[in-house]
Amino acid sequence: MTLYRILLRTIIAFAFLGTGQCVFGQPLFTKNYLPRVGTNYTKIFCQTNNVRPGLGGGSSVWDFSGLVPRQTNSVQPVEVVTASVTPLFSLFQQSNIAFKEDDTTTIYLNTTKGKINKTGEAIPGGIIEFTETYDVGPIPIKYSGLAKDSYTANLKFFNGTKGTRTGTVHYVNDGYGTINTPTILVDDNVIRLRIIDLYTDSIFTKPKTIVRSVRDTTYQWYASKYSMPLLEYKSGVVVQSEKPDRPYKSVWYLVDTNNRIGSGSSETKTSGQIVLTPNPVKDVLMVQIPAKLHTLPVIMEIRDMTGRVIVAQEQMNTSPQYSGTQTSQPKTTQQMVYYSIPALQLPNGMYILRIRLKDTLLQKQFTVFR
Repeated sequence: MTLYRILLRTIIAFAFLGTGQCVFGQPLFTKNYLPRVGTNYTKIFCQTNNVRPGLGGGSSVWDFSGLVPRQTNSVQPVEVVTASVTPLFSLFQQSNIAFKEDDTTTIYLNTTKGKINKTGEAIPGGIIEFTETYDVGPIPIKYSGLAKDSYTANLKFFNGTKGTRTGTVHYVNDGYGTINTPTILVDDNVIRLRIIDLYTDSIFTKPKTIVRSVRDTTYQWYASKYSMPLLEYKSGVVVQSEKPDRPYKSVWYLVDTNNRIGSGSSETKTSGQIVLTPNPVKDVLMVQIPAKLHTLPVIMEIRDMTGRVIVAQEQMNTSPQYSGTQTSQPKTTQQMVYYSIPALQLPNGMYILRIRLKDTLLQKQFTVFR
C-alpha cells in the first residue's frame, strides 16, 4: 500500500506539472509538462521527527533546509522508461511509460492523450490492475482550486490471493510561495498541492475477507523548472479490524539530477546571479557575488547532493579577495565581490555552495573534478 500511495500522489502531481503566472503572481498548474522517457531522479528520504508541512496561503515560506536523511535506505533512484521494455508490459499494454523504482516495483502510465492515466503497477509480491482509472483535473488549477475523483482496482498476488480496491482522491492547490530544501532553493514561484486519498482494500482470504482502510494526506511542492516534486510530506493511518491502527509519516526531497525542464540556476529570484569559477574546479573555487547584494556577515557552507554539510563556514576562507568589476556579457559591466574557497579537501563529485547574507540566501551547484 505504501508504494501505491506514493504512485498516486506522483501521478496526480505530474498531471498538473508546469507553472505559469496569473495576474496576482501565483503559479498555475498546466499540462504542458508530462513525464518524459529518459528522466532520472533521486529521492532522499528523511527523518520525520518534528517535521511539519507548514501553513498554506499566498506568499508562504516553507523552510526545510534542516532536513536530515534517515540512517538507512535514504536514497531511492527512479527512472522513467518506455513501458514496453519492462518485464510485465504484457499485463499493462495500454501504458506508454513506466516509473521503474527497482526490480520489483514499476508504475505504469498512459500519457498519449496529453494527460496522466494510471493503468497499473507491479509491486513486491503482486500487481494492481486499475479497472476504473482517473484523469486529474481541472487543468489549469489555480490557487484554492479543488478537484475530486474516484477509482477502482483489482489486486492480484503471486501466491494466488486476490482482492479489490476502491478509493476517492481529493486535491487542492492550497498555497504558493518560496521553498528551501537541503538541495534546492526556489523563490516566489512554488506551488503546494494537498492531496487526500481515502481507499479501502478487500483481500479475499479464508476463513474471512481482510478489510483495510487508509486515509492518506500528502503535501507536494512544485516549481516550473522541475518535472518532479521538490519535496513530499505525507502522513496517514491504516485501519484494519482486530489490529491496532497504524500511523505513518514520510518526508523526501528531490536531488536535482537530469530532470530540469528548463535551464537556470537555483538562486533566489531576487538574488541576482552568483558566479562560480572554474566549474568544474580542481583546487580553488572563486565565488563572485554582486556588490549590491553583499552584506556582512557572509556565512558560507558546502553541502553534498543529499544536503549534508561537508564544510562548515568557520572552516572556510570567507574574506573578500578582490572587489572590482566583472564583464559578464559583451558590453555589460557589473561590480562584483570575490571570495576564494579551497576545494582540495573535497573528493570528486557534485556539491552545493550555500551563501547566507543579511537579507539573502543564495545557492548554486558546482563540480569537483581532477
